[in-house]
Parts: sequence; structure tokens; C-alpha cells
Amino acid sequence: MRAVADLYRNNAVDRDVRVAALRFLARADGLLLRGTVTDRLGRPGLGVSVDDSDKGTRDLLVIDRRTGLLLAHESMFLRRPERLPVKVPTVFGYVLYLDQDRRDHTS
Repeated sequence: MRAVADLYRNNAVDRDVRVAALRFLARADGLLLRGTVTDRLGRPGLGVSVDDSDKGTRDLLVIDRRTGLLLAHESMFLRRPERLPVKVPTVFGYVLYLDQDRRDHTS
């Protein structure tokens, strides 16, 4: 799940790569479809999450149903980490994907 989020964070993801990433997620074990969710900008998308019981975390992806683009990635604690005085559940990471673009780099 985080690898897909990192892919979008570091690359302009074309249609073929989006299809491959979505197929990868569809075959992954332990994913939970959460139906329609909204990101922090209010954009609706398909929510897909996975819980890590060892770490006590959940990662959630919000995917645009029309384009397959990633809209957001949220990471949260489901149980209180040792030595951190936080109430759970609590978000510890959130990325909004607003735009993607390609640029030719010339020397």
C-alpha cells in the first residue's frame, strides 16, 4: 500500500502504471474496501485500507473512481505507540495528491 502511495508521490503516473498499481492492489491480501470516502479536500473516491496488527497502524488510500488516480494517503495509529502520549485512533501521516505533471529536464 505504501509503495503505491510512494509511486504517486515521486512520479507522474500514466494510465498503464495506474492500471498495474490497481491490479496489484486488487490481488493484495488483507486489503479492505471501505466504499466511498472523501479526502480532506472533500473529493470523493474509493477507500482501500490495510491494517498492520504488529505495528498497530492503518493505511488508507483514496482513489478517484473515474481516473484511477490517487487522491490521498492517510496513515494512522490504531493503538497508542509506546512512549507517545496520543489518543487513538490518531492520524500521523497524510498526503494529498493535487496534481501530477511531467517535465523534460535539459542540461
